[in-house]
Amino acid sequence: MADTGFVVAGTGTDVTLAGTPWTSPGNITADDATRALSGNAGTQAITNYLRASNFGFALPAGATIDGIQVRAQRHAATSSMIRDNESSLFNASGIPTGADITGGGGAYWSNIADTVVTFGGASTLFGLTPSESDVEDVDWGWGMSAEDQNGFVSMYCDLMEMKIYYTAAAPVQGRFRYRRP
Repeated sequence: MADTGFVVAGTGTDVTLAGTPWTSPGNITADDATRALSGNAGTQAITNYLRASNFGFALPAGATIDGIQVRAQRHAATSSMIRDNESSLFNASGIPTGADITGGGGAYWSNIADTVVTFGGASTLFGLTPSESDVEDVDWGWGMSAEDQNGFVSMYCDLMEMKIYYTAAAPVQGRFRYRRP
């Protein structure tokens, strides 16, 4: 089994989930302390998805996808007030799909400087069977949404990445004829 290593998203977008929007979602494409931000206006609410896509994966032709791992560098302005709401893979059509990436745990975000959180692994597919062409598509990605339990807390995300674990297709063995000179 091989993997792509972690690849930084090429595009960050705010995807409506009937929640609070993310401002400057494109800031998730570099580890540079310039962050996407979401903050609620006095009500207990969830955020829209902060979606990472356009990873530029280039796998060997016919590769089988064995696992997916994602990670984000993020933090909240106040401890014990922000937790994971829902995180999903986005298929090649840009639609959330599969099982919740966080496993439905609703983990609280750190209020210390950016903390890296990782979900998935070498044999985790989140209920999907993606193909090589799926993960290479510009719209393939993952998104996260958070819940503000206080209503006045800001959330920040500096970087979102993805790693694909795969098995390359077996080479086709052909017959060769020997010709005498």
